[in-house]
Amino acid sequence: MSDPLGGSVLSASLAYEGGPSVPSVRDARIVGLAAPNVAAIELVMSDGSTRSLKSRHVSVGSRAYTAFGYRVKASDLRKGVGPTAVVALDADGSELGRQATGIG
Repeated sequence: MSDPLGGSVLSASLAYEGGPSVPSVRDARIVGLAAPNVAAIELVMSDGSTRSLKSRHVSVGSRAYTAFGYRVKASDLRKGVGPTAVVALDADGSELGRQATGIG
């Protein structure tokens, strides 16, 4: 089985309805996988704030990963605040990897 992370510590996908500007986005969701050594996932917003993403340990085939997902709050979107990056952190809070979302 090939590596679904493509050699990175995380792989995230953003799906949204509306746009293209953030205030006209009606719904936005982030989902993804991270390496098992990732202790926490954060979403960096366009205003500099962060959101903690809930995650769960999962198996894909015989390999362990961390799955995560987040639905962006409608109130953030209306204010023009969108998700700009997903960040993987280790147990000490140090950044292991970052992926831009392409919006925000």
